[in-house]
Amino acid sequence: MGRSAPVGNGLVKERNVIIMKKNIKLVLGLTLGLAVAGMVSQPTKVDAKVKLETAQQAGKRLYKAETLAYKSKKKVTRVFNYKAKSLGKARRFAGKIDRTALKIQYGKYYKDGGYRGALDDLYTKWSVKPVKKGIYAYKITINGKNAGFRKDYRNAESDRKLVAELLSFTKGQNQFEKAWTTMVWLQSRSAYYCGRHQKTTVYDLYKRQLATDCDGLAGMYAYYAKVAGVKKVGLVWDYDHMWNWIKVNGKRYYIDYQGCLIGRSEANESVKELVDEFTQNSEKHWGMLWRLNNWYIENVDANAERVTSCAKRWASLDKKQKAAFRNIYVGVKEDEYSLTCSSYAQSNFLPLKAFCESNGFTVGESKDWKYSK
Repeated sequence: MGRSAPVGNGLVKERNVIIMKKNIKLVLGLTLGLAVAGMVSQPTKVDAKVKLETAQQAGKRLYKAETLAYKSKKKVTRVFNYKAKSLGKARRFAGKIDRTALKIQYGKYYKDGGYRGALDDLYTKWSVKPVKKGIYAYKITINGKNAGFRKDYRNAESDRKLVAELLSFTKGQNQFEKAWTTMVWLQSRSAYYCGRHQKTTVYDLYKRQLATDCDGLAGMYAYYAKVAGVKKVGLVWDYDHMWNWIKVNGKRYYIDYQGCLIGRSEANESVKELVDEFTQNSEKHWGMLWRLNNWYIENVDANAERVTSCAKRWASLDKKQKAAFRNIYVGVKEDEYSLTCSSYAQSNFLPLKAFCESNGFTVGESKDWKYSK
């Protein structure tokens, strides 16, 4: 009995050591597990997942940021993350975001070009930097208090509304009709003014207060005629004057803002009322049609109905009748040309010789002005 006691005590001690080792391992395991779990649940900035955006998503946010900056008159910063294979392509994608914001702003009325200065480098701070391999961040800060930004934002928003209005008038029209409707529309919102204190912005046009000289009006017309869908349009100048041309079916025709004033100051009508009135094939404004209808009823057929096209009536006359009418009413090339027009809109765009004869220019005096838009 006395010898067995030490043996028993040694077994107890050995068992206790084994239990202690197991407990130490368990504690160490639990501690390490908790530490690892903590590292996984709280990722570092380097390992954080970057939220990527498409050009459409980023463009939408950018336009909202512009609007917020304008309304709040504060600086607004946005960061857009996206995939790109190189820094050059990342910068090009940043430009795509800007263009997408413009498309979102204009909606279905978007046209290439347009008044878009709100994201000019003078009014914003921007950078494109890599976040990690294959991912870049486009950061832009818009200064909503900057006077230049505010002016260009107003112009861009005004242009969006003007484009929508103009296209509502020109939908479904042919080239001559679109070109003439644009001229009437422009004149209903503006006035010729040569001198100091001109009002020349798109915002002024939207407020129906645009007042500028011939080159300002010709430039504004060329831009909006293009927006309306006139395929070929440009500017012409001589030594001290500027006007416009369009090209239809390969032939040029000319028009001058100052040569076709519609009397907006006397009418005091809405834009829609003026456009509706002056774009109809009406004898009220198309003097040659009025004279031709009257002459035909008096000399050819007293029961004839009045037509809305000179070309249609003129084509029905024989050579002798045409000669008789010319003898009374046709004195210049403009009159002769008007007889061949199928619409009042067309009659307002003169071939070069008829235009120069009617406006006191020689053909050699008119030169094309390089127009970039």
